[in-house]
Amino acid sequence: MCGAVGIAHADPTLPDGPRTTIDGDGTYAVGTEIAPGTYTSAGPVGESACYWKRLNGRTVVDDALSKKSQVVQIDSGDTAFKTDRCQPWQIVNCPASCSPADETPHDVIGGLRSFLASY
Repeated sequence: MCGAVGIAHADPTLPDGPRTTIDGDGTYAVGTEIAPGTYTSAGPVGESACYWKRLNGRTVVDDALSKKSQVVQIDSGDTAFKTDRCQPWQIVNCPASCSPADETPHDVIGGLRSFLASY
């Protein structure tokens, strides 16, 4: 007797809560899409500059444009986090004071040139 062969399809499972990694460009809601905490990125993708900003409503709480690795403290009071041209972000167990060394004016100008040239 021949039996029917079928393929089982499972519905994709959604994460139980906010993610602790940010894999691509976009604006992410804090508390629902991403968890608050300290995140780190290895820096920009390619030769561009990495840009990120923390938002509370429409107000920019903090932002940076850099060609270096980045550390950002996303607070539970932030409403969103926007990232553009940055390598993936991962939550880390360190205080905001573990951020990389301050950039020189030369670093900032170079990053700004790359960012503007890409538009």
